[in-house]
Amino acid sequence: MKQVIKPFITVLVVLALLAGCNNKNSKIPFDPKKAAEHVIPYDSVKAYRNSFEAGKKELASLVKDSAFLNGKFNMPVAEMFNRDAIIALLDAPDAAFVRIYFGRKANGEVVMVLVPANSKGNDINTVLVPGNKDKALKIPGISSAYAQEGGGQGMEDGQRCPTRCSEY
Repeated sequence: MKQVIKPFITVLVVLALLAGCNNKNSKIPFDPKKAAEHVIPYDSVKAYRNSFEAGKKELASLVKDSAFLNGKFNMPVAEMFNRDAIIALLDAPDAAFVRIYFGRKANGEVVMVLVPANSKGNDINTVLVPGNKDKALKIPGISSAYAQEGGGQGMEDGQRCPTRCSEY
């Protein structure tokens, strides 16, 4: 009887440990002092956002070709990325930062492109999600030293706002 119970208990313990590794509600550890360097009051978030919206409208009124901004330089208010994309960036070897570039697609959409960076502030050219070789990092206008062919990846394709966003 002991020969059956011992392996059974071992299997239950291993399953419990594996189930705990996939808990979406678990907190990711962080250094509150380092995070505090970037904290601003939410009222400032709203003020910055409103200022951007006002500036965007003012810019549109100053541009002679009214279709230019939406057709050739379509700026979002924001983009949203899921937690797994952010974790993949932070899990890159030697990652200390996430750098956010502004880029522009061929259709004129301005997008945010995220890459991991090391403690010296250099972009890290690495595979973030294995098995996605067709999504190697290619950023127009960014030095080929950062965006080499052959395997490096960045994050893009966030949920654009307006289109998919909630009001604050």
